[in-house]
Amino acid sequence: MTSNLKDSIHAQSVAEIIEFISQFPETAIFRGENNIYDTLKPKVGRLFDNYCNKSALQNFESSFESFETSIIDDFVRYCEPYLENVSVEDEVKVLTIGQHYGLPTRLLDWTENILVAIYFAIEGNNESDRRIYIYDTKRIIGIEEVFSDKLTLIHKYYPPIIHKRIISQSSLFTVYRYPYIDMREHVKDGKDQIFAEIQIPYKNVVGIRGELSKLGINGKSIWPDIDGVVKYIEWFFSEKYTELKQ
Repeated sequence: MTSNLKDSIHAQSVAEIIEFISQFPETAIFRGENNIYDTLKPKVGRLFDNYCNKSALQNFESSFESFETSIIDDFVRYCEPYLENVSVEDEVKVLTIGQHYGLPTRLLDWTENILVAIYFAIEGNNESDRRIYIYDTKRIIGIEEVFSDKLTLIHKYYPPIIHKRIISQSSLFTVYRYPYIDMREHVKDGKDQIFAEIQIPYKNVVGIRGELSKLGINGKSIWPDIDGVVKYIEWFFSEKYTELKQ
């Protein structure tokens, strides 16, 4: 990271977050997490860590590839009837759809919209601090390179618009060759990258959630479907009746 850039803050408001990110290029991307994990990995990497005994694996890399392939194969097998207008032979498009429904994949979700990242960081009722990651690199790959074994560094991947959530969430992904390794290790090894973090203390979550709603960022705007409407109604009435109890 360039020496004159701050690399972390503890934020109390949306305005403070906006001010902090103004130091970064317009190409910077953001990731909000409402659970602070020990590692920054794609979901398939975290799952592999949880269920595989690394010390017992003779060939760690090939074991991971087999693990990942089995997940994708099962997803295609059970979901093919629902994959309208998408060929099951198009592995990356299938992967993108699965990612948006929570499938463990090598894709790590990011957004170009800081307000969307804030929403994902402060959603949920778990009584814990929240985090937003900020990242930038000039390396961008196309759809045909997502599974390439030549991805020694982190790349941005802009998926095809195959779901309206990709638009509403300004979605993109990061991809790198070894999804079971903490992304921050790749940042240390690579050049021409920016990486920073924003911590949101739990005590500030409710206030920031209210600020976002006033800006039109809520379940309805993030998920433009029935899921989003339900999330919004649940939040709205829980907030309303919390106020009445006070």
